[in-house]
Amino acid sequence: MWESIEPALEAALDTRGSRTLTVDGDRELWVGGVAAVDGTLEIRTCDVGARRRLRRRPADAEAMRALGFTHAEDAWRQSLQPGARVAGRGAALVAQAITGPLRAGSASRADVVFEETGLVPGGSPPPPDAAHREHLRAAVGAWDRDRSYRVNVDAGRPAHARLHLSCERPGVAGITIVAFGRPLEVPGFESDELGDLWREVPVEEAADTADHVLHHALGVAEHDPLFLQFSGGAA
Repeated sequence: MWESIEPALEAALDTRGSRTLTVDGDRELWVGGVAAVDGTLEIRTCDVGARRRLRRRPADAEAMRALGFTHAEDAWRQSLQPGARVAGRGAALVAQAITGPLRAGSASRADVVFEETGLVPGGSPPPPDAAHREHLRAAVGAWDRDRSYRVNVDAGRPAHARLHLSCERPGVAGITIVAFGRPLEVPGFESDELGDLWREVPVEEAADTADHVLHHALGVAEHDPLFLQFSGGAA
């Protein structure tokens, strides 16, 4: 089983994207990794354990924390700095989590069931150390070739919300701030029935608006990892 995890994480790094794997075909028992534009790899796992007969116990929280994971939303997360063998280090952590805190010591296989790319559709991404604003501008800049894809943006840390950017119609972009239930007010944005925030802006202002929200409303620092994922369209 472990032989499939490291290549999946390598593929996530190669595409600045994500890979999610299920363990023994159990869709509720999943692990994976998401790569930031600077090569940071965030390991993520579910927060439930393997099913035993008719019962499914939560993951062992104390053991997950001992491995360096932090709980956020419905997952356990751990960020690994860029460097040699980062995919191997991530795979080793995932293996420890599966056989220990996730209570799946007898697992025999892990299969990729979901993947996203973080590479700009039809274009070339900025260098890893470029400013967040430049990565965002490159992401939405591809809308002149394909308006059907959405850009998902987050900074990987549990305390932050997530942004979704989409081209609603020619020349107009929609920006949604997914707040995960936390109270959040951002000037110029309206709240919907789910508590998320939303507004429309001209396409040429979408990247700079998203950058402002990240750094001023959500407290993301320029040196924080930036995770960009493309869904739909040519991504």
